[in-house]
Amino acid sequence: MILAADIGNSNIVLGGLTDGKVSFQERIRTDRQKTAAEYAADIRNACNLHHVSAEDTGGAVLCSVVPEVTSNLSAAISDFTGRSVLTVTSDLDTGLSMEHMDSPHSVGTDLIVEAAGASDYYGTPVAVFDLGTASTCCVVDDKRNYIGEMIYPGIRISLDALSQRCSQLPVIDVAAPADFIAHNTVDSMKSGIIYSNAAIIDGMTAQIEEELGHPVITVVTGGFAGTIAPFCRKKIILDDELIMKGLYVIYQRNR
Repeated sequence: MILAADIGNSNIVLGGLTDGKVSFQERIRTDRQKTAAEYAADIRNACNLHHVSAEDTGGAVLCSVVPEVTSNLSAAISDFTGRSVLTVTSDLDTGLSMEHMDSPHSVGTDLIVEAAGASDYYGTPVAVFDLGTASTCCVVDDKRNYIGEMIYPGIRISLDALSQRCSQLPVIDVAAPADFIAHNTVDSMKSGIIYSNAAIIDGMTAQIEEELGHPVITVVTGGFAGTIAPFCRKKIILDDELIMKGLYVIYQRNR
């Protein structure tokens, strides 16, 4: 089993992969103040829940968009597994060419990992939408070139901004409304956030296809993917395990 970790702004996703399949996934809250020892305890607890021991692990890999946490979590994983941890950078063999990017080293490693995973598991050309703290879309062409990306405010950020900046709008949960054309304030906010984000995926995919001149595979992942995906009109692939699969792909290429 390969132990994999994705350090995000809000959560760390920890997972185990065997033969390219995800054996388990757990979320740990991202805390910039935690020590390596505290993260090691979190990892042990998560693995114990799934009856995974250090002896079960044959390697480890991580990607991170939170540099302050990277070294502590890497040390924690090494402490648990007794092995060194492969940390993803744009310099690794990802199976993708980054030459179309102005500054490959500035591309988020989470985007690279998801693009690599989607390309290997679903084929190319592919557009990958990640609906997390920030919402992102990255595009890989039919020659496996990572050709670009889009970043826009995440769903929770957008809703929080509405509640903070508009005195009569409440804080709400992200959930499907009763109707598209809503009949009360809470459902109006739900409808707006759900359908607008579904429309973004549909619209961006159409624009990408127009620019490339042919259809693309669309994959949606991230914490809010399951909430938004049912409201998209275009055919999409929903994959909550994509980041783990991408980490496995890159680990196998660089182990």
